[in-house]
Amino acid sequence: MKRRRAAGGVPAASEAEASDLDDADSASDAGTTVIWGDAMEADDFIKVPRTVLYLARYDSELRKKIGHGPMLLLLVLAARKFRNRDTAAFWEALALDLGVSIDTVRRWGYALKKEKLLDIQNRRLRRDPDAREPSVYRNDRNIYDIAPFVKALSGASAAREAERKERRAKRAGEAKR
Repeated sequence: MKRRRAAGGVPAASEAEASDLDDADSASDAGTTVIWGDAMEADDFIKVPRTVLYLARYDSELRKKIGHGPMLLLLVLAARKFRNRDTAAFWEALALDLGVSIDTVRRWGYALKKEKLLDIQNRRLRRDPDAREPSVYRNDRNIYDIAPFVKALSGASAAREAERKERRAKRAGEAKR
């Protein structure tokens, strides 16, 4: 069996890796950008707007309100969003996703809530299935809504689009000369 060479001249470790490299080559030939490999990107990938990644460039005041940890929390909550359902998660699960303690995730979440960038609704368990009113006992599984953050991003997104139009106009002016 002939071993294929990956980028940089390093031999691929297995046939699966070799086929991933072939898939990546064929995808780039087709005009699509494959960064992580087809196997990792297929049906298990979320899109992150560039406005979020370059937030400090377009809205420095908003970026100052959000630290790196809280930004990761917002991205994890965005990754958990599914169709029209509420995003509900335990603090413990979010802490495991982010590799930090439960208290740290709570602190980030409530800091975002204080800045009015995240809505957190406490979910209460029902003790009696026939009872109409929820129990007074709290559960650590909350419902999170990142819509306030998305709304706050609209200004940064508008600034980014204005900059892009300006760059395009500048390039078109240079091309006419």
